[in-house]
Amino acid sequence: MKSLRGLMIGVCMIVGVQTIPGTEALRAQNNVGIGTTAPNSSAILELAATTLGLLVPRMNTGQVNGIAAPATGLLVFDITQNQFYYYNGVAWVPFLAASTGWSTAGNAGTVATTNFLGTTDAVDLRFRTNNLEQMAVTSAGRVGIGTNTPGRPFEIIKDAGAQTTTASFRSATAGYGVMIGSFADTSTFGVAQAFGPGNTAANLVFQATLTGGKLGVSTQAPTTMLDINGDLALRDTTITLVNGANNDVFIGGYSFIRIVGPTAAFTVSGLAGGVDGKVVILYNTTTQNMTIANDATSTSANRIYTLSGANVITTGTGSITMIYSTPDTRWIVIATNL
Repeated sequence: MKSLRGLMIGVCMIVGVQTIPGTEALRAQNNVGIGTTAPNSSAILELAATTLGLLVPRMNTGQVNGIAAPATGLLVFDITQNQFYYYNGVAWVPFLAASTGWSTAGNAGTVATTNFLGTTDAVDLRFRTNNLEQMAVTSAGRVGIGTNTPGRPFEIIKDAGAQTTTASFRSATAGYGVMIGSFADTSTFGVAQAFGPGNTAANLVFQATLTGGKLGVSTQAPTTMLDINGDLALRDTTITLVNGANNDVFIGGYSFIRIVGPTAAFTVSGLAGGVDGKVVILYNTTTQNMTIANDATSTSANRIYTLSGANVITTGTGSITMIYSTPDTRWIVIATNL
């Protein structure tokens, strides 16, 4: 009788558990569902609810550390640290929190030699916006924008339309800086443009300091302030003069001047636009004699000095080379081809 009574009690208990609303007892596949009558076959336990959650054991740090022989994967909530911990087989490890990860709202108390954003293995670091890769830092330390295989320490590869900027380095307020871009989308060359106050165009200055302040073009060992290892081209233009006197002839920013126009002998007594050290070549393309006058006809700062004091005259086609001297406020003739 006792055995039969015990068997009946056991059956009643099983039936009772099975009929509790929202619960399901052990099934044939040895898994349990709470809140569902069809627990997933891959889960030993499935919880289903829309108004309730799962509450894991809560204890202080001392109690967590006092758990004897914790199993790998054991999960608890440390109320002292106010975060979840799991046992990794060796020690209790906190789930990712502000103290162990980078917060998108900013971080405090970081140590430069300890905390960093990056990798600890030879894997590139990639950055995306709109789920499109925009920048990469390779494992070799090269930075690429628009490319994940930069061939230089810093490389930008971006499509840019006509007269647009590829890169710009400027201050946010005054606009000082340098822009690198192109004149047009069909250009085969680029341009570097400097900006001054208010984003206005400014002079672009290159200054080298590693070799005594000398600047080398196509050479790593410049021997003069400007050392060009290659050809040097001077910008040229054509100006039209008249027969007789030509005073204060404006040559602009050009160094090689082709003279056309005169049908009779003509004279040049001064050139406007001289700056210290500027060299200019006057090339008379006509068959008429050209006289470089050493007189006071032109404005004082534009006058020409022939050193000998006498006028220099070309016989038909010829050339005169001059250099401007600011201390003398004169163009000085340094070479002739009469």
